[in-house]
Amino acid sequence: PKTPKPLTSGWEMIKFMMNRLGEMYMRSVERRPILTQAVTTSLRMGLGDFICQRIELSQDKTKQYKSERTTTFMKYGFFVNGPFLHFLYSKFYSRFENTTIGTIKKLLLSQSIVSYASIIIFYSIVPLIQGKTVGDSLEEIRTKSWQTMLMNWRLWPVVQLINFTLVPTKLQVL
Repeated sequence: PKTPKPLTSGWEMIKFMMNRLGEMYMRSVERRPILTQAVTTSLRMGLGDFICQRIELSQDKTKQYKSERTTTFMKYGFFVNGPFLHFLYSKFYSRFENTTIGTIKKLLLSQSIVSYASIIIFYSIVPLIQGKTVGDSLEEIRTKSWQTMLMNWRLWPVVQLINFTLVPTKLQVL
């Protein structure tokens, strides 16, 4: 049997560690897909809010970082969005063929019904996580949902097109 070559540089060590993490992640996707999706979505949403707040702080020095806001996003990602996306991609989008027509159908659905439903769910639940009332949630939906949908259409159609055409189906939502 061959003896493995020792890791001689920092880059080799990083590459080795990244490969091991990737293998562990793929095993987790196979063994515990909903939990893996919930954790992944929670971390992504937390990181996204952290970056967003850093941008806001750089533009307005009077603002302060709000860790509770990031925590709210992470809770929403773990308990709501992660499981929702798992079922959306594994049970719904997976029914479409990997053809041009199938991709167009997924893209149209994702950028109409699914996106708007996701926005409504977000503005319904996040205020409640923050301790606000149902009336506050309804006001958020009324005042923010359409503007959010318009912003959604600036970025996500291209991202979803790449996602649906280049990413393997079982990794599309991750």
